[in-house]
Amino acid sequence: MFAVYPKVIMIRKKAYLVISLFFLAQASFAFSSQITKIDSILSLEITYLEQVGMLKDISSKTLEEALKVEENESNKIKIINALCWKNFSSNPKKALEYAKMKMELAEKIKDKDALGVGYDDFGYLYKNTGDYEKSIDYFLKSLKIREEKKDSTGISVCLNGIGGLYTKMERYSEAMKYLLRTYQIYLKLGESEYLPSHVGNIGSCYLSMGNYDKALEYFLLAEHYADSLKQEQTATNLSNTGSAFMKKQQYEKANEYFLKALAATQARKDMPEEASVLIELSQLNIAQKNYSEAIKNGEKALKLAEENDLKDIILNAANTLAEIYSKTGNFQKAFEYQKKYSEIKDTVLTEASTRAITEMNTKYETEKKENEIKIQNLQINEQDLDLKKKQITIYASLLGILLLCVVTFFIFRGYKQKQRANKLLGQKNTLIEQQKKQVEEKNKDITDSIRYAKRLQSAILKPEQDISNYFKDGFVLFKPKDIVSGDFYWFEKFGNVSLISAADCTGHGVPGAFMSIIGCNLLSQAVNEHAITKPGAILNSVNKGLLKALQQKHEDAAVKDGMDIALCSFDSEKMMVEFAGAYNPMWILRDGKLIEIKGDKFPVGAFVGEQQRIFTNREFPVEKNDIIYFFSDGYADQFGGPSGKKFKYARMREMFLSNFKKPMKEQREIFSKIIEDWKGKLEQIDDILLMGIKI
Repeated sequence: MFAVYPKVIMIRKKAYLVISLFFLAQASFAFSSQITKIDSILSLEITYLEQVGMLKDISSKTLEEALKVEENESNKIKIINALCWKNFSSNPKKALEYAKMKMELAEKIKDKDALGVGYDDFGYLYKNTGDYEKSIDYFLKSLKIREEKKDSTGISVCLNGIGGLYTKMERYSEAMKYLLRTYQIYLKLGESEYLPSHVGNIGSCYLSMGNYDKALEYFLLAEHYADSLKQEQTATNLSNTGSAFMKKQQYEKANEYFLKALAATQARKDMPEEASVLIELSQLNIAQKNYSEAIKNGEKALKLAEENDLKDIILNAANTLAEIYSKTGNFQKAFEYQKKYSEIKDTVLTEASTRAITEMNTKYETEKKENEIKIQNLQINEQDLDLKKKQITIYASLLGILLLCVVTFFIFRGYKQKQRANKLLGQKNTLIEQQKKQVEEKNKDITDSIRYAKRLQSAILKPEQDISNYFKDGFVLFKPKDIVSGDFYWFEKFGNVSLISAADCTGHGVPGAFMSIIGCNLLSQAVNEHAITKPGAILNSVNKGLLKALQQKHEDAAVKDGMDIALCSFDSEKMMVEFAGAYNPMWILRDGKLIEIKGDKFPVGAFVGEQQRIFTNREFPVEKNDIIYFFSDGYADQFGGPSGKKFKYARMREMFLSNFKKPMKEQREIFSKIIEDWKGKLEQIDDILLMGIKI
């Protein structure tokens, strides 16, 4: 028995060795088969995009091994491009690394196909991470290459990306222009497999514009296209459809689509889209008052966005969480998330980057038109040259006769014209003198009427110094552009609650003054007659009153007679302010830090679409010595300075931060001097209203 045992051991070892070699051979054969498949794809005579699309179906590990042994730089670019696409949704940072690696090689060998696709990849990646300036730059570079090659499919990809970018930037008319061009190109090409995503993008633009019925129409059309083509529904379209149903308060349908979208993003490991869907679910939870679930989904979204450096999604998540905690009364948490929102928002889309994007787009359109004109001019010059060669003999013989006739004609015509001109000049001088007298008389009558209107407006507005009767300390800086003003200030007291507002009516001068009188009366009426002290409810009351006073209807929505306003109430016992705004914000300065509370993005007294909007009432705890500022857009929009540019809100922030420790009356004088020095000899372009109160 013991003599046989070593032989058994040897047999088993040999068996294990044979089995190991068998599986190793199988793995080697499988890897070799995959490498052969890569070589076959790269040898096919198909387009660059088709090759990369086929390579994308091969595993990342196999592609990385193939990249190590591949010597042809053109093939290397396609393999790297496939790796970039595989990581596009699941790992955007890794995708960006591959995109940069590919572009270095493409620029080195001047591969235009790779450059065009690479610029598209950069455009979409930077759009998803919130770097809009880089995104538009790369889309326009790609578009230039695609137009040179007359690549209709590539052109549509670029236009779609630019349309999506402008949607994110809330420049909807420009977005719709690009998205509809994309849709028309695909209809013309007959490439129906791309229709679901592009129709969905048009729906997204309508959703952002607040036209929910139109948005839902396009989302369901995209769903129909996908079903007819037997394609899976995209997470984006499912999520957007849910959003449209949520806006229409059809919450069960909204929840159904959001859950489908979440499952689709998790199946594809699409982190950016999963974070976006979680934010939408959180908003749905808020609408259903399920705040614990809303917090859970909001914090999940924020974590995913921060892990992948998705700035615009971080911004939306922080804003959503601030809203939840404010509604649940956890003002400390609400303040923290509002602060996070304020800190990151300027990095997503600054005024400078918006201007740079516009300039790049304008430069591209200009260069394109200039090239078209150059081509047309070359064609015209060639035709003119042939024509001149044929006609030069005839022109030479006729030139002498024609010149003599022309000189004789002009001498005679000049003589006759001089006679008529002298006669007409005397008649016109007499008429001008008469008209001048009439205009002077009418101007005097109009000016007298406007000065009387000024006295009426001044009688309605409380004296600026009366602000001290309503608040501990404060100031009003009021500089009308004309004799009368479209801006107005208002303050009132009701029990323990003090109210203050700064409003900017449609237009300035006489039309604006009429609107200001109506607005001021409606504010006082809401408080004194109806005992309303909630700013949101006051604005809703004013909105109804203004629509009634101006007899506006839904079909008259294009005539926007209304006003932008910031309205605040302060309860001295609870140390709490409530705020509602129409476009205009409220800025709070505390311990050297500036907090912005934004208003709703629609005015008082104007319809948008078919729905009358309800104003949001926001609560915010305040502390002793907090300073609150309100203003119209006249201060920030005033041109001046060394370069004749706008003052801008960023400079206003610096101004407040530099002077908030000074007494309020002294601040008024400083701010008045700053804007006058800035304006210099330039004309004041709008009414200026700036107010501050100290708690």
